[in-house]
Amino acid sequence: MPGSAGLVLVDGVRYLEPQRAAFDAMLEGWAAQQRTRFLKDGTIGPRLGLVRRFAVFSNQYPWQWTPAEVEAFFDSLRGGEQPIVVSTARGYQTVLRLFMAYVTRRPVRLAAGVSGPVR
Repeated sequence: MPGSAGLVLVDGVRYLEPQRAAFDAMLEGWAAQQRTRFLKDGTIGPRLGLVRRFAVFSNQYPWQWTPAEVEAFFDSLRGGEQPIVVSTARGYQTVLRLFMAYVTRRPVRLAAGVSGPVR
């Protein structure tokens, strides 16, 4: 299995909900990456929760998300009885940006005879 999903998903297993399994693998991989950067569960957990919350709001998986869903999500958070403040919105936007950067990055590989990564 190409990419880092193979580190989380079991090769040869037929998943009942393959899209859900892929999404869960993305979240698990991102959590592992954050742990290797010495982030604490108190940081990682809320970040994962926000990504899941956005997925539920949009009723889509990350590979289906568009800017329109993100705008609608933040618009909904600004309304209601307890609208979020600007600093919270910026923090949420940063979390979503970090997650998307993780899942869309190209894997780094080393080419034969090359001392640095090749993209």
